[in-house]
Amino acid sequence: YMFNTSDMSLAYTKKYDYSKGIESAEIKLAYILENFNGMIDANTGELIGYDGKPYKEPAGKTEFSDISGHEAEENINLLIEIGVIQTEETEFQPNTEILQKDFIKMLVKSMEPYSYYPIRDNSSNEDEYEHYYRTAIQKKLITEKEKNPDGYINKQEASKMFIRALGYGYIAEKSNLFVMPFDDSKYVLKAYKGYIVLAEDLGIFSAKDNKFNPKALLSKGDAATSIINFLKVDTTLYN
Repeated sequence: YMFNTSDMSLAYTKKYDYSKGIESAEIKLAYILENFNGMIDANTGELIGYDGKPYKEPAGKTEFSDISGHEAEENINLLIEIGVIQTEETEFQPNTEILQKDFIKMLVKSMEPYSYYPIRDNSSNEDEYEHYYRTAIQKKLITEKEKNPDGYINKQEASKMFIRALGYGYIAEKSNLFVMPFDDSKYVLKAYKGYIVLAEDLGIFSAKDNKFNPKALLSKGDAATSIINFLKVDTTLYN
């Protein structure tokens, strides 16, 4: 199945020592399966999901009927293309606030698009969300105490996860290094200060009318755009 449905190509990818967290990532040149990110049972050769059970890929591809003309349309489609968004749902509801569990799922999948996550999965399955939470906690994007699956997520909370995903959390924690340039800086908790400055400076989020609006809840469209911005962050050091 694997070699019949996907070609191989050379690509740079991240290799992690999961016992040490996200900071242990090394960039490696490896052969990557271009259109496959599932798992194969070594004994039977069957395609299996994150839970180790046989997996059958539904026919058709992810398409939404409610994103045409939306400002996040291109970014949503990009996430579909790289496998971050995969569902049989026909509506994305881009203006609806995103739940923490759905944001965690999208962020984790965006970090490892060639990893072992199922080709398509069922968003109503709570065991599946636990799978993504375990990965996020292991990578130190979030702590066990910060878990709030059915709660919403605001810009400062998302900023913290993005910066940790980039491996810059240890810098962001040095809050005294950062100056908040926004008119609403007084509403930012000190614990988020470095994360917000870095997230804005790296282009993941942007201020409007010189206000960051740290407690503004993310919509699904906002989440898609911020994840694309996160993937575009250039960490190359130029001379």
